[in-house]
Amino acid sequence: MNAPATLLPIQTPGQRAALQAPPLTRRGLVAVEPSRNFIWLKRLVTTTELYPFIGDDASPPADGFETRGFEADALLLRVTLDGAPVGAFVFIPIAFGWEVHTALTRHCRGARALEAGRQGIAFIFQHTEARRITSRCPEDNPASLWYALRCGFEITSRQADWVKAGRRYNSVYVELNRSKWKGSRLCRSQP
Repeated sequence: MNAPATLLPIQTPGQRAALQAPPLTRRGLVAVEPSRNFIWLKRLVTTTELYPFIGDDASPPADGFETRGFEADALLLRVTLDGAPVGAFVFIPIAFGWEVHTALTRHCRGARALEAGRQGIAFIFQHTEARRITSRCPEDNPASLWYALRCGFEITSRQADWVKAGRRYNSVYVELNRSKWKGSRLCRSQP
């Protein structure tokens, strides 16, 4: 059994609001909960299952990956399946909202991943003042764009800014606005 995550001091108003809120009601086997355990996050994202999809040519090797550059401001939501960790959403503050980075293991795919996404989006919009959530989906990882679109995000732009194995790829930038979320089925499915 995994030990509970250790909470570190909260730095931003959004983090304080989110971490003071109770976890969302479990739906089936998937739950999303706030955490400050960035040591656990580093272990998760540097696995051979996830790290090849997260980094580009400018990224350090997995053993050189550090979370210290964003820990102070980031909001970490841990995704669990029947209590066992299976992924994470890392939200980095941006103007009027958050930029989300997603890391889900093979145990959280399909309907489970979509439920985790619904819960994570609801958590942010219910417990912070965010007006929007944005993300970047590298063209060499089409599953990331499929996932973002299924979670209600819309494409806002494309830029050739991702280099992997010496090849330049587009990044597809996506966004979900609070006003769109409030009127969507994603919102209505929440408690």
